[in-house]
Amino acid sequence: MQKLGEQLRFSASDLVGHLDCHHLTALDAAVARGRLNKPKIWDPVLQTLVERGLAHEREYVESLKASGVSVVEIAGGGINASQADQTLEAMRSGADVIVQGAFLQGAWSGRADILRRVGNAK
Repeated sequence: MQKLGEQLRFSASDLVGHLDCHHLTALDAAVARGRLNKPKIWDPVLQTLVERGLAHEREYVESLKASGVSVVEIAGGGINASQADQTLEAMRSGADVIVQGAFLQGAWSGRADILRRVGNAK
């Protein structure tokens, strides 16, 4: 959850968190609005899993590139209108794979690790 101006922007992770625990949504909103500090939690096992996941994704993307499919990578962290526009342009241009595609719709946003084109859109 992010605060942009006076608006909150939500992600799929926020929706999952809300379904698991409505109170979590209230806490996340308080953090986004600056009323609470985000807890500082460091778990070395979790950090290792994150690092392994990122390495796996990099290796998979490299294997896709090596197979000859067209790969478009949407750079940058977070989600902004430019990244969403780049994602839509990559989709329209027929890219086989889009890495870190960004999507915005109203108060909702998201990033897809890997989007793979299937079939032909008409």
